[in-house]
Amino acid sequence: RLLARKRADDNEDTIRKRLQVYEAETAPLIDYYKAKGNLRSVQGTGTVDEITARIFKVLGGTS
Repeated sequence: RLLARKRADDNEDTIRKRLQVYEAETAPLIDYYKAKGNLRSVQGTGTVDEITARIFKVLGGTS
């Protein structure tokens, strides 16, 4: 799917490296923020307006 975007730097090696960086640097933040009680999950499917409303709801704002 990522290769279908046709970005100039999209190739299997680059995508593989991006996933390695995600696993090493980004994914660990989930457990970090969960342990601090600061992690909120939002379903990311639907329209932009639906997702935005969910984000505002989980953060305690209005939408």
